[in-house]
Amino acid sequence: MRCFQAVLAASVLGVVAALAGVFSLDAQAQSSEPPIPESAPATQPATQPAEGFPQGCRVDVERGVVELDAEVVLTEGWLETLACAPQTKEHESILRIGTTPSVVHRALLAVGATPGQPLRVVQRDDGMLDIEPPTGQRVRVELIRLVDGVEVVTPANQWVLNRLTDRPLADPYWVFAGSEVRDVLGETVYMADREGATISLVSFGSDVLARPTRQTDANADHDQAWVVHTDRVPPAGTAVVVRLTPVGPRAAATQTVTQPATQPAEPVGATPGP
Repeated sequence: MRCFQAVLAASVLGVVAALAGVFSLDAQAQSSEPPIPESAPATQPATQPAEGFPQGCRVDVERGVVELDAEVVLTEGWLETLACAPQTKEHESILRIGTTPSVVHRALLAVGATPGQPLRVVQRDDGMLDIEPPTGQRVRVELIRLVDGVEVVTPANQWVLNRLTDRPLADPYWVFAGSEVRDVLGETVYMADREGATISLVSFGSDVLARPTRQTDANADHDQAWVVHTDRVPPAGTAVVVRLTPVGPRAAATQTVTQPATQPAEPVGATPGP
């Protein structure tokens, strides 16, 4: 159930858990973007679809928008992801997206989004270990659904509640971490396809979209911190469209996933830095 532990050695995960107490649950700064209303009528759907994407993934290059078909799979309980791939993290995710994570990555590249890298644990020159939070272009995440026959759009953070503060997630902005490509038993694998972390709340090290914090699935202090905002999430089975809108300058469009494999340090018995 903890896919990050599969990526990092057990010794490194122990270090990550030990470091967790010094980091806040949601350390990102408040967005400088204009505030988004809790809900509002949806704008027009993507009208200039790019070719080469499967059903359930609509890419509007002109508008710089990606829309993904999803459904609600969890209406109460603790969370580690907002949205996951099928048959992966449905027990800890509000939404299941039918499209594979690597297709989501290609779709974001097609609208000019720039990937960064997932959370990493790296070894400094002095032998200490540091945690580097996820990086990448910011992406606004919105959820569209039918309410009394009218399409309504809601910032994704409004469906996630911090159990410790009883307040919603700070903002609807994730970063395009871009997962990673690894060689697994001689096979080239896009790790999010294997582990399902499409839109994460804590980092697994293989996330397509991640929160820009040092919070991981191995942190002891995050347990059950993020929960479903039950009063705002519709019933299980409700159809939802996940809209992804990269924020800021757009790069030249591409669909080639060339993210290199991340090689986090895994020294046994190393002491974490301050």
